[in-house]
Amino acid sequence: MSNSLSSIFKVTNFSKLLRIAGVLVLCGHATAVSAADSDSPADIFSKLPPAADIKLSPDGTKAVILRAMGDTYGVILMDFEKSKVQLLMAPDPDNFSFRWCRFANESRVVCSIRSYIELQAGQIGIGRRFYNDARTVATRLLAVDIDGKNVMQLIKPKVTQQGGDLVWNPRIQDNVISWLDNDPDHILVQLAIEDRLFPSVYKLNIRTNRQQKVKSYKAGIFQWFADENGELRNGAGFSLNSETFKAVSVRGRKISTLDTSQLSSDGAPNIHDYLKNGKTLLVSASVGGDRQKLVEVDATTGDILATVLEHDRYDITGPALVKNGELIGVRTTFDKRGYHWIDKDLGSEYRALLKQLPGNPSFLELISADKNWDRLVLKASGNKTVPRYYLYSRGKYKKSISALFSDYAKADQNKIAEPTLVQYKSRDGMDIPAYLTLPVGIESKNLPTLIMPHGGPYSRDTDRFDYWVQYAAARGYAVLQPNFRGSTGYGNEFRNAGHNQWGRAMQSDLDDGLDWLIAQGITDPQRSCMMGGSYGGYAALVAAFKSVDRYKCAVAFAPVTDINELIREQRNFVLSKGSIDKLKDRDNQAEVSPIEQVENFSIPLLIVHGDVDRTVKIEQSRTLTEALKAAGADYQYIEQKNGDHYLSLESHRREFLVAVDGFLERHIGAAKQSANSL
Repeated sequence: MSNSLSSIFKVTNFSKLLRIAGVLVLCGHATAVSAADSDSPADIFSKLPPAADIKLSPDGTKAVILRAMGDTYGVILMDFEKSKVQLLMAPDPDNFSFRWCRFANESRVVCSIRSYIELQAGQIGIGRRFYNDARTVATRLLAVDIDGKNVMQLIKPKVTQQGGDLVWNPRIQDNVISWLDNDPDHILVQLAIEDRLFPSVYKLNIRTNRQQKVKSYKAGIFQWFADENGELRNGAGFSLNSETFKAVSVRGRKISTLDTSQLSSDGAPNIHDYLKNGKTLLVSASVGGDRQKLVEVDATTGDILATVLEHDRYDITGPALVKNGELIGVRTTFDKRGYHWIDKDLGSEYRALLKQLPGNPSFLELISADKNWDRLVLKASGNKTVPRYYLYSRGKYKKSISALFSDYAKADQNKIAEPTLVQYKSRDGMDIPAYLTLPVGIESKNLPTLIMPHGGPYSRDTDRFDYWVQYAAARGYAVLQPNFRGSTGYGNEFRNAGHNQWGRAMQSDLDDGLDWLIAQGITDPQRSCMMGGSYGGYAALVAAFKSVDRYKCAVAFAPVTDINELIREQRNFVLSKGSIDKLKDRDNQAEVSPIEQVENFSIPLLIVHGDVDRTVKIEQSRTLTEALKAAGADYQYIEQKNGDHYLSLESHRREFLVAVDGFLERHIGAAKQSANSL
């Protein structure tokens, strides 16, 4: 596009439309806060983003939106042509929450919910593995017409008869493998009904909830794949004994083994999508090297046909963008997030948009597209901006960009901080990448500092907008997010360097980051704290007994506290050997397991955990805090009812950040120059 967007685009603002039809009333049930703290950083950044998911209808005239309503999200329909907003389904956070919604056709929407269930003990039928009695979450599918009528649960639950045997209902019921664009009344789903571990494929009627089996389960296959026409083409999984990746090719009733020996020397390849009428797979795989690249693979034989994209420092993990069977772009995560565009015209439009949007954001994420890519929903972020959603019309429409939502609307846009990529040396000479975020308007010298390791641990941090980080920067804290050894995205060698290093080299990488900040003069050596969730919470606890000379406090959300118990629990699951091997230490695991080191905790702790967390069970925190109490340790513990691993409810986000705010103020204090108003 040679012309300026401002001269050829009609710019409109749909955000006002979202206030009609009673939406403001629906959104007015937010957690109550006092007038005194309603504009504090803890309150501002604990607000749920106004939209959690936006999907366009096939013709692009409507959108189904998960809209923040009180403690969670409800479902609304937005009609762009009629300038109309309608509530489809209201939230009920005490019983369930919405995960995502999508148009199954022009007139009916399918949504996934996560509901709270009481799991009863029972054997799963594979070896000697059992479910224990527990309160947990399950996923279910609902369907609703675009006028809000005919709400239906799509998988009929089986009911245990009094005095009869317990019946089996699959816990995961929202794995849609094809939306069957040419069959508006049906979708393809996979469900572990016949076997409690391996799913079969069913054709599900979204109006009557009748289901018809398409393909029976196959041992070792955990995920099925269908092409753009809804034809089942492949399955992927693992051999249970060796835990090696396996895949099959499906042609009608015939299933044959797919040779994947060329794809990966370490770790499982990631299947993205199909090209060319289902004949070609797009796959991220290391192909015998250190880093993952994007390759085209014959969907029948497994032969590698071409290398699409590779990088000399980073893995190419996607996702890949496919339109009508053709690859048009690949999302990349290098120093910064971006896209590699195959479709050059769309790439030009993308770059032009970045230059014209308010605040000059550095990244535009594709959230949704209609069938012909005439309308796109984009999420702008980066370059010291809060995330903003836009509707971009093109193709058959006159080019226009329309504002939809803005996250954290009460935040001072001039004080949003930008993560900067830095690198430092570990004590054994390894280069450790990290993202450093510094508060705006404060001299970067002798700042109180948070070391904030990511969860996983086999994941990574990026330059994305992180509300924990922005809260901390707004309060005047420097934040370092190290991608310690074991982090993904940097190749197999860097990831594998973290194996058996929980609490050891992975931990010293974090301490070395703090030492680097002190050497740079950025951090006050007397005012640092470690704060993290999941594995990051575990690391914060390890710092509280292993590096007490460096840190004044530790904040742990949903932490692992007992490694041996985690290993015992993992043994109840198939495919657990690889995970256990990464945890097990040939020496003494007790040295790095918080529950075994209770007597050595000597700095204040804040621990927060949700009672329906399926990733790290609540018992991990309950057991530790009981031991901390007996030992007379300085700790604060908050247990959140209906709390998950992600602080999904707004009341939980606020409870957490308010507790963190007071805790940090007491133990390391905010920067003196920071104001409490944003």
